[in-house]
Amino acid sequence: GRRGVTTPSAVPAAHRRACRSAPRRRFASPATPPGGGVGVPPEAAPGWARGEAPGDVGRGPQPSVTTLRKKSRKFSDRNKKPNPVEALSDDAWAGLARSCAERVAVAFETAALENGGSIERRSADHIIIDFGEGRGALQVSVNASCRTVDVVSPVSGGLQYALDAADNWLHINDGHDIRGILVRDWLRSGCVGLPDVV
Repeated sequence: GRRGVTTPSAVPAAHRRACRSAPRRRFASPATPPGGGVGVPPEAAPGWARGEAPGDVGRGPQPSVTTLRKKSRKFSDRNKKPNPVEALSDDAWAGLARSCAERVAVAFETAALENGGSIERRSADHIIIDFGEGRGALQVSVNASCRTVDVVSPVSGGLQYALDAADNWLHINDGHDIRGILVRDWLRSGCVGLPDVV
């Protein structure tokens, strides 16, 4: 044949027969199950076959993302400060809620009368403030099942307020203070005077 090129005819026949009869060597590949292949012990298998990520050779299987998230969540829960409002008994919470409703009634009582309205205390848990002259009425009620003070305003409609750690009653969605919305709706209804809600 050509110079420098080995052709089948240039290889001795005995050598070709020996190559064909020799057993083929098996190598581990991505399709090989953990263990590295037939006759390969697990500790001799490549890292990917033992669940190791690149760069983790010899460190063993690494935790999954789900496991890491669970550990992070447990750490966060362990370091979260307790909410003092959640620790209140039902009776203690109800007392604070009724106190809020009564403060609203006292603040609006004089102003409502001056505007031709009235105050009706149906119970310690339900107060109605009539703005007078057909302007509508404001209702304040204690909702023990939800632990909220519920307000029905002729301007803003139904609203719910929850107690925070600083003893403020804040809207459950946007966090505005109950005192500001009551005075605003009073003025927007056309009433005269400024109730002092504390």
